[in-house]
Amino acid sequence: MNQNIVKWLRWLFLLPVSILMTAVIFYLPELLPGIIVSKNSAKNVMHVLSPFFTSIISILSAHVIAPNDKFKASLVIGLIWLLILSIALSIVIFKVKFYGQHQYILDGGMALISAVTGIAIALLMSWKLQNLQRNK
Repeated sequence: MNQNIVKWLRWLFLLPVSILMTAVIFYLPELLPGIIVSKNSAKNVMHVLSPFFTSIISILSAHVIAPNDKFKASLVIGLIWLLILSIALSIVIFKVKFYGQHQYILDGGMALISAVTGIAIALLMSWKLQNLQRNK
C-alpha cells in the first residue's frame, strides 16, 4: 500500500517539479552576480544558454522523478516544450499583437535553436539512461 502511494505521488509531482526545476534554472543567472563577464554580455549569453539548460534540466528531472516508463515521461515533457515553442513561433509568424505590439524573434532565433537542441539532447540522454537501466 505504501509503495503505491509513493508511486502515485511521483506521477502527481512529475510536471510541477519539472516546471519548478525549469524556473530555478531560468532565474539562477539573475541571482548570481556578474563577476566573470559584464552584465550586458552575460545577458546576451544567458538569453541563448538559458533555454538550452532549462529544457535539458526539466526533461531529465522528469526522467528521474518518474517511477517507471521514464523515457515516455521525458518524451511527454519534451513534447510539451515543443508545443510551447511552436505556439510562440506561430504568434510571431501570424503577427499576433499583445498589448498592441507585434512580437519578434530576438537574436536571430538562437534561443529557439538552443531550446530545440536542448530538447533533442535531453531526450537522447533519457533514452540512453533507460537502455542502461534495462541492461542491468
